[in-house]
Amino acid sequence: MSDTRRQTRWAIAVVSLFLPAATIGASWLIWRGQLPERIASH
Repeated sequence: MSDTRRQTRWAIAVVSLFLPAATIGASWLIWRGQLPERIASH
């Protein structure tokens, strides 16, 4: 019982740490991908 609960707590901690980083990384990649197109279109 305690082992599965510990794994669940670890999973929640990993997700809570990884999710914001993934969101920031994805938005940064999208911003980096769109920025050269905007500069070239001008």
